[in-house]
Amino acid sequence: MPAGLLALWWREYGELARQALPTLRETLLAVAVGIVVFLLWVRLDAPWMTITTGAVAPFVPLTPEGQFDWALIVPRLLGAALLVPVMEEIFWRSFLMRWFQHPVFESVAPARVGLKAVVLATFLFVLAHTLWLAAIVAGLAYAWLYIHTEKLWVAVIAHAVTNGILGAWVLATGNWQFW
Repeated sequence: MPAGLLALWWREYGELARQALPTLRETLLAVAVGIVVFLLWVRLDAPWMTITTGAVAPFVPLTPEGQFDWALIVPRLLGAALLVPVMEEIFWRSFLMRWFQHPVFESVAPARVGLKAVVLATFLFVLAHTLWLAAIVAGLAYAWLYIHTEKLWVAVIAHAVTNGILGAWVLATGNWQFW
């Protein structure tokens, strides 16, 4: 459903549609930041770094025989690596962060977003994730990329790299709590 809505309304996301694609340098920066965020994400998981709202069972995509259930894994990986980064970066960085800067958010160039707006948007981003310290790192890193390059695509790529590597790592290690 979300993928269909994104496709249906794609032309309305003016910032992504109008933007020049990232340069090779920007893409490499995004990949590097995405890798660093992943490395920190899987290490910032001590109990005191976790927001818990009760017992939540992790997503464990295994068959009763203990084999990978690819019918569950493929959509999860595709959603996490392709859909979530686009949706979240449009909302958290392109809209909310700039809206905190000025209600007519489309008039705010990314480079003009101030510290207060970054902190407020990052704080709310944190509330949507259970690993609060890791989410602070990720939110600030993606915000920095967006402000520094003035291209939302760079933040989307970094977020996609983080989520893609995290998904592969979860499958390789069985650390289902990260999913």
